[in-house]
Amino acid sequence: MYRTLLRRAGKGPPDLAGHYKIVRIGCGAGCVSPTFVDLATGRVTFERELGSVEFDDQIDEVPGIDDIRLVHRRDSRLLIVVGLRNEDETLSGVATYDWGEEHPRLIRFVPRSELCRGEEAR
Repeated sequence: MYRTLLRRAGKGPPDLAGHYKIVRIGCGAGCVSPTFVDLATGRVTFERELGSVEFDDQIDEVPGIDDIRLVHRRDSRLLIVVGLRNEDETLSGVATYDWGEEHPRLIRFVPRSELCRGEEAR
């Protein structure tokens, strides 16, 4: 269903771990479904754990966090996901993954409630 998009967006230099290209498939206003193309093998991965990532208005108000939702570097296996994952309120926050061999491994999750404590907590 997404062949053309993946073919076009899955070209160019890698975005993650030296050989992955991240293709952001729109799944609604303020929502993306990140898809990972291994530029070395051509394999396309849709991770269930990252099926959709949405803006979370409360997280967006935290200083230092912008609306990127996916933070990564070409030469690093670290992937930081900011927002609401898979439309599950319990998964809203900041999740840090190590993208090892073929799939990401969750390293740390900070729920929205710990990020958004309000002015009285500061």
